[in-house]
Amino acid sequence: GRRLGQMETASFFFFFFDEVLLSSFENAKKSKAWRLLKDDKNQIFESFDEFCRQRFGYSYARLQQVSGNRNVIGQDAFEQAERLGLRQRDYNAIKALPAPEQELVRRAVEESTTREQVLDLLQELAARHAKEKEALQAENQQWAKLVRERQLSLE
Repeated sequence: GRRLGQMETASFFFFFFDEVLLSSFENAKKSKAWRLLKDDKNQIFESFDEFCRQRFGYSYARLQQVSGNRNVIGQDAFEQAERLGLRQRDYNAIKALPAPEQELVRRAVEESTTREQVLDLLQELAARHAKEKEALQAENQQWAKLVRERQLSLE
């Protein structure tokens, strides 16, 4: 029981740290106050990426990705997604979806208990999009053929 309590406490602090880290990152980016701060060698930071690496322990690009992940599915769903173990490629798949389907995934993340449940929904949506894309390509080819035939008949 004590070990479970320790794990739950560690998990809480992990997610709390994540939120504080992202909040600090976004505040530093907006305020540009990092330009006035000095690095470990007592010199002004040359870039925001350098600041992020030294102060947050992550590159600017990675913090931007994580911030984008949180923004695309919302704070509550993001916390659950992190608990489920979603990876960057999973978030990229979510970001590639249209807004209504992103909302479906967001709700699924909040209600799911395993990563596999979320991935199943993503695969289902990807398959649906593949079918729609094939249908649109076939229709596009038919229109192109019709246009060519019209052009030939006009000549």
